[in-house]
Amino acid sequence: MDTTIVRRGLKRPWIVVVTGAILIALFSLLWVQFVEGLRLPAYSLVLPIAGVVVAVAIMRWPWLGIYLSLVTVPVEVGLVYVAGFGMYVFQPLVMLTTVSLLGRSISGSGKVLVPRRLWPVMGLWLAYVFSAFFAIDMETTLGGIVYFIPLLALCWIFAKEIRSAVARQRIMDGALWTGLLFALIGLIQLGAYYSGFIIALGPRQASFLILYGRPSGLQGEPDWFGIYIGMILAMAIPLWIRKEGLFRHRVATLLVVILGVAVLVSGTRSAWMGLLVAGGLYFWIAQRQVARKVAALLGFGFLLAAVLLALALVAPRVLEPLNRMQYLFDPSEHNSAVRVNTWVQALEYIRLRPIVGYGLSAWEVLAPQVQESTGFIIIGGKSVPNIFLENWLSAGLPGLVLTIVFCAYYIYHLWRSLRTTAGYHGRAYLESALMGFVMVLVASFFTNAFKHNWFWLMVALIVAVLNTFNVDHSVHSIGRA
Repeated sequence: MDTTIVRRGLKRPWIVVVTGAILIALFSLLWVQFVEGLRLPAYSLVLPIAGVVVAVAIMRWPWLGIYLSLVTVPVEVGLVYVAGFGMYVFQPLVMLTTVSLLGRSISGSGKVLVPRRLWPVMGLWLAYVFSAFFAIDMETTLGGIVYFIPLLALCWIFAKEIRSAVARQRIMDGALWTGLLFALIGLIQLGAYYSGFIIALGPRQASFLILYGRPSGLQGEPDWFGIYIGMILAMAIPLWIRKEGLFRHRVATLLVVILGVAVLVSGTRSAWMGLLVAGGLYFWIAQRQVARKVAALLGFGFLLAAVLLALALVAPRVLEPLNRMQYLFDPSEHNSAVRVNTWVQALEYIRLRPIVGYGLSAWEVLAPQVQESTGFIIIGGKSVPNIFLENWLSAGLPGLVLTIVFCAYYIYHLWRSLRTTAGYHGRAYLESALMGFVMVLVASFFTNAFKHNWFWLMVALIVAVLNTFNVDHSVHSIGRA
């Protein structure tokens, strides 16, 4: 299906007026939040004019909003989980784009439908809403529910707009290029840190510019950076092996190397584990010739890990991220022990209210109590570092069940589509989506990726791929694999 913008909505003036007013209001909110965060004059004449221009542009060309959202997905500037809208730019951009597409839907068919691929997303969100009735802190629960609305909207945008193989390839390439950009930023940060640079802005140090001994991209947290780049790498490998999309040329191997180095030096063990499991799954499901390449890649990965582990043991503290290699499976290591203690304490609370839960983002309220009564250090204090325990604690048994259904639904449909399609191009993107999703799910057993924009980008990409995979059924023979 052609992805050009439909113009019929512009024939109805009232749709333009109402939608335009909503867009301008939302974008004004964006600008006020953004400039307040930077401590700039909030009501300069330039800002509302710029807001109006961008809002009208997104209304006229919704794909502009889609690509801007794509670029801002991995930017977690002091992410606000509770009673807020999260990142200053991403959330309003998604809402602007969604409102413009809603206007087109209403002016066209007069209906706003939820595609079947989004039913698991809607079900999980409704479980969060249900948890509000049993919340121990209504403010954190409502704030968490509001936070997830733009993420749900992102999935809806992809389901409505990415309906052709060409559009799918462009959006997947855009996600990969964005990941590469942030990988490079992280590597530059790491180089600056070991060169002795210190960065500070104004009266407050921006969290996304603080230099650590591990790269953090623009997310202010090395583990978030490592998992995000690992997700992009897991998506890139099947396309690279099959020479699909932006990986058609030999020079593209450099892109995979950059992503791989960024994940390696991030020192994010959950990302390393996620890539290992995703790689093993890919070897198992791949066709014979592809499986040989995957086996060679896994072998190289194990060899590299052995060499780096030996270096870490012989010369510890030479490079902080690589030194974490020796603690990969050590439950007594500090961060591992903290995670285990957090899980134990979360299970204690779950046993008290296993059916109804405590409300979304409840761990922010419970964590200080746990730390005060037990002395255990709590990671982050925002969520339990395990997606299943977090949703069970927050939304009770319905939250746990719907989380399992949510994950199983997308894995099953990607697997089923791989079993039924013979199209060369279709298989490449189905494998890419499956590997990225498995990688981030495995990592989410050790950190809750549900609370990050880029996890929902992955879900949106899955929805887009599932919408378009059958376009490629007869494009290329399976013998090219």
